Amino acid sequence: MKNLITKRTLLLIFTSVIFQITNAQVGISTTSPEGALDIVSTTGGLVPPRMNQTERDALVSTMTPKSAVIFNTTSNNLEINTGTNLAPIWSTISTKNATNGSSIAKIIYTASAGDSSKTITIDDLTFRFSTGILGSTRPQVCLANAANKTIYSGTCKQLDPSVTTFLDYSLTFTTGNYNVFQNLTALGTPLLLGELSTTMIVDVTANKFYRVTFYVNGPTLSDKNFVIIAESF
Repeated sequence: MKNLITKRTLLLIFTSVIFQITNAQVGISTTSPEGALDIVSTTGGLVPPRMNQTERDALVSTMTPKSAVIFNTTSNNLEINTGTNLAPIWSTISTKNATNGSSIAKIIYTASAGDSSKTITIDDLTFRFSTGILGSTRPQVCLANAANKTIYSGTCKQLDPSVTTFLDYSLTFTTGNYNVFQNLTALGTPLLLGELSTTMIVDVTANKFYRVTFYVNGPTLSDKNFVIIAESF
């Protein structure tokens, strides 16, 4: 009986320890961690291991499993291992600088008409369709933050396989009208069903290039998809 009690007691203790380890949460600068690891700071950031590309390529060990993260000082990129510890594949976590990288934002919604309340912002610019049914809705842009700025644009509008229009133009914003949307559509014409409008934008002040695609398509007699895909380079 004594031996049985001892075994049961040990089993309960072991189970309790495993449960606590499994459900343990670690907090740094917080007594109430909200995840497996919760770091709270307003004066510093999280610094991953930093190494050059030669040092990174020499990493073949159990210390670099799939999902391991490092900062590559050769390329100045944050990278994650999407392979295995024995055959690592280092993929760049999205970054953008003067020589590589881009970012993308999108919005896709179903409606019978353009909805000006549905916007996307990427870097310094905000895009939308103006409110209106097909034949009156237009691609539009404004600045995300107050500034005096001129952006230089070229819009290509595909009407059908044999008809394409293109227009170079500039749009000027000030701190007084930076959040007032202006039209991007080539020649100022609205979009019809199945028409594609792609605008290239150069922001000389910020040294940025944007490519923005507006597209509307779907059933003729019911709601359509309104699509905006914005890329920043």
